[in-house]
Formats: sequence, C-alpha cells, structure tokens
Amino acid sequence: MRVVTKEQVAALGLTLADVVGGLKRSFLAAQAGEIVWRPKSTINQPDGAFLIGTLAGWSGAGVALFHNIMGTSAANVGPGEPHYTSLQILSDYRTGRAIAAIDGTFTSTMLPAGVTALAAARLARPDAKIATFVGAGIQARVNLDALRSVREIATVRVLSRSRASASGFAALVTALGLKAEISESPEAAIRGSDIIVSSVPSGPGLRPFLEPAWVSPGAFVSAVDIGRSWLPGFEAFERRFTDDKEQAQMQHREGRMAYGGAFDGEIAELIPASPAADPQGRAVIIHPGNVVGVLGVTMEISRAVGLQPGG
Repeated sequence: MRVVTKEQVAALGLTLADVVGGLKRSFLAAQAGEIVWRPKSTINQPDGAFLIGTLAGWSGAGVALFHNIMGTSAANVGPGEPHYTSLQILSDYRTGRAIAAIDGTFTSTMLPAGVTALAAARLARPDAKIATFVGAGIQARVNLDALRSVREIATVRVLSRSRASASGFAALVTALGLKAEISESPEAAIRGSDIIVSSVPSGPGLRPFLEPAWVSPGAFVSAVDIGRSWLPGFEAFERRFTDDKEQAQMQHREGRMAYGGAFDGEIAELIPASPAADPQGRAVIIHPGNVVGVLGVTMEISRAVGLQPGG
C-alpha cells in the first residue's frame, strides 16, 4: 500500500478547477446510482473533540474509499491552523486490497470551496459584487477563490472574532485588488451583502450569532460551517440546498447540523442547470461535505499520482 503525504499532494499542483471537475463527475455518478455510500457518522465530545467516518464504493471506477476525520476545538491549535486531520484509505473495488493511504488535508480544505463554486454559479445573482466572510481562516481564503471563479467580486467584508486573522485576510483581499472592509458588527456585515460565506470553526461555548433575517433579498449564503454560526430562520429562505438530503438529516439527528430541512434540492441537481431566476429570493446551501465529494477529489489526486486499481 502506498502512502501519499500532505506534501506530495501539495506538489501535484491540483487546482480549484480540478476539484470542481472531480466533484461534478462524482455527484452525477452518485445521482445515477453508480456510487454506493453511507452518510457520515459523527461523535461530538463536550471538550470540542469530534470523530467522523464514512465510506463509499464506485464499481465503475474500480475503487472503494474509507474517509475519516479527527478534530479538536480550534482553541487547541494556533491561529489559522487546521483543527482537524483527515485520511482517505483507497482500495481496489474488485480485490478489496488497499491501494493507498492519502493525507486528506487538501481534500478537506478544497471540498467546501468546490461546493461553494458549484452552488454560487447557480444560486448567486450574476451581478453579485459584495461578499461577506464570517471567519477569516483558510476556508475564507479558498472560498474567496471559489467565488471569484464564478462572480466578479469587488468588495469583501470580513467578520472575525480575531482582529489579527481579520487583518491578515483583509491584507490578502487588498493585494488581490479588491476593496476590504473589516466589520465589527455581524448585522452590518450581513445586510446588503450579495454573498455570505460562514466558516466559523466548532468549539466549546460557541453560540449562533448570525440572524438569517439580516440576509438581503436575492442574496446567497454558503454555510461552510454547516450553519453552526446561524440562528434559526433558514426555513424562510426561498431556496434551500445541501450536498445530500439523507446525510443532512443524519447530521441533524446527531446534533452536528442545527438545520435539518426541508431542502429544495441537492448539489447534483445544481450541476446540469440553474434554478429558475429569482432576483429577490434568498438562497442557502448547507454542506457538511459528504463522501461522494471526498471520493471525487480523491480520484483527482489518484489520477495525478498515477494510482491504478489492480496495480
């Protein structure tokens, strides 16, 4: 069995476009019944530790996958550092033998950004210019790239509990030639924004502080943080999506997702065509990241590394 490290994956030079392409292929294959899988199962501890596991098989591609995450409270790591580790075990579907153990840092980092790009291309208004980022860590950075790949963002509002992280992200925004605004008020950051990305990490004592009623007509929310920073109210939105309804319901039952539905659709339904235009309708996608997406990104890594089932 081959071990593919974080550094080796980084050296492959995979792009956001590669990730989005892999996601499209895997989500459409799952919708067509070509991938068998189970929703994530989660154990959350009072001290902020969490354990997540899930699995999938794609007979047509000749592979199976076990995906696991071990995480901790963001308070236990340095500013901007990941508060979880992820590993994928890729196996040969026919023989059952392990092909590789692949570090999941790239996958766990880029999967939410790929979903944001897919969803924003369909749900965000074409003229969206103002984007608010609640949380200013690595997810804010990769999701900004995702939004800029599908919309002409001109102004970025930053809301963060850490002034240092907010300033660092604002400096990056300015270096990209965009206008950066650091906000002290959650309501001011949300109202009037065209797109809102929330990526607040989990941790003991975290309480929702964003009010869905602040979201302006026609705006789009990408809840990378699975909605943990949001108060109840998404049911009033005109369009509500998730990566997979079955998984969302399980994550809700296990207490990881506060909002468990109803949802109007899933990611696979957003890929072929845009929903009907609704310039006044608010839209949200809550995406805890399911194994179909993980498999799609892992397949891109596998191809780039040269891994082959039966090899």
